[in-house]
Amino acid sequence: MNETQRQEKYEQQTEQLYAAIGRFAVKFEHVCHAMHSGIASILQRDGLQSQRFANAVLEGLTAEPLRRIFSALVAEVRGVQLVDNEKQILANILKRITQLTESRNDIIHRMWFVGWASPADEDFSKVAGWKFKNTNKGVEFRGLD
Repeated sequence: MNETQRQEKYEQQTEQLYAAIGRFAVKFEHVCHAMHSGIASILQRDGLQSQRFANAVLEGLTAEPLRRIFSALVAEVRGVQLVDNEKQILANILKRITQLTESRNDIIHRMWFVGWASPADEDFSKVAGWKFKNTNKGVEFRGLD
């Protein structure tokens, strides 16, 4: 592989990695938007007359507070009693949102080394990520490939 081919491969593969991280971040925000919209809809159903008030209150909330509020409001909806399988479905959705939030935080708050390869390397499709976490045992390194 000559240097021009290597550079083209580098550009293509690193762009795909950046795009994948960005795509995940955007899709995650769609989940947050769905919770935000669900909360606003429940509030309007129970008498809130302006969705702008819901938007003002919910503005700036991250995924976990949105998930907690959404979960509590669903349980408080008047006149709606979830049956056992519906309760299980809701519990599974909320659990998946929690797991997705943890994955999102791990991905977004990580130092990625996209395109960092040795001069002899010809495969840039792999990426390493570093993250450190303080624990009661000291600093823990959390690598991810």
